Amino acid sequence: MKSYFLSPFSGLSLVCFCLMAGIFISCDSAERQKKQIKELEAAYSQAADPSKPGEPEALAKATSALASAYETFGNKYGQDSLAVGYLYRAAELYEANLAEPNKAIALFEKVNKTYQNSDKAADALFKIGFIYNNTFGDTAKAKAAYSEFLQKYPNHDMRGSAEFEINHLGMTPEQILQEIQEKNQRDTTSQDSTIL
Repeated sequence: MKSYFLSPFSGLSLVCFCLMAGIFISCDSAERQKKQIKELEAAYSQAADPSKPGEPEALAKATSALASAYETFGNKYGQDSLAVGYLYRAAELYEANLAEPNKAIALFEKVNKTYQNSDKAADALFKIGFIYNNTFGDTAKAKAAYSEFLQKYPNHDMRGSAEFEINHLGMTPEQILQEIQEKNQRDTTSQDSTIL
């Protein structure tokens, strides 16, 4: 009579096989999704090509499909090296092209908090401040985001921009321009008087 009892080794082999199969299937799904994203990027580029005017509906659909694919990949395959870039690009599309600033903020926050060592983390935090100020007019939240940016990234290339934004929160572009022109005028007058 045969025994159907599995030895610990064969049980371990079965577990290893299942894990390997799961990893293979997962990789295959990630690769398939990357291929789909490449196709959606091509469709978006074609729909957005200014030399080939198309229908606004086609561009909106292509943009929405691409943003959704980026977001889905980033959420599902967060450990993949492309995830942070895809999440960041999805946030940019939601903000600039799809007029969905809340979704953009949520994704920029995810990039900043989940991928703190990425070069996109600082940019994402800056963008959060920008959206709060320029889209919502929420100067308190904008100032908080810019201040956090300055605290976390004191040597970042955009430090001057963050300081400028904080100093001009709540001002219209016209008011900012007027302030700059007045400052330039004062500087010119000051320079002229030192020459004489």
